Amino acid sequence: MVQTKEEKDAYQRQYKIDNKEETAAYNKQYRIANKEEKAAYMKQYRIANKEKITQTRIKNREQLTTKRWKKQGVKCDDFPVLFKLVQDTTHCNRCNVLLTTGKQCSTTRVMDHNHETGLFRNVLCCNCNLNTPELRSNFKCSDIL
Repeated sequence: MVQTKEEKDAYQRQYKIDNKEETAAYNKQYRIANKEEKAAYMKQYRIANKEKITQTRIKNREQLTTKRWKKQGVKCDDFPVLFKLVQDTTHCNRCNVLLTTGKQCSTTRVMDHNHETGLFRNVLCCNCNLNTPELRSNFKCSDIL
């Protein structure tokens, strides 16, 4: 009997629903039995595609960061340019301390913005961002970018 694509898709969806436990058990056994082969394959893949993986991680980091900024209310016409500006800034715009990344401490790089307007102000160290709000200058994103 010849099935249309829609009928075949419907059958496969129903099969997955009806056999969920059996499929999960089979997949688990397969992963256990082929653990070394999978690890060797992934190692070779990472070696062969090192540049591609690096570029994907950079792109994902930029997308996640800009998504978080938007969720926090940051407004900007060109987020990729703002991201590059923030990433390329090496010293705090207020106290000139060398900025760090990673675990949050007093010298961690942060993107300061006005919480009322959402406009970017400066790239600061965490210490300057948390202290002395009266010293903040009100830059507009369009002025910097």
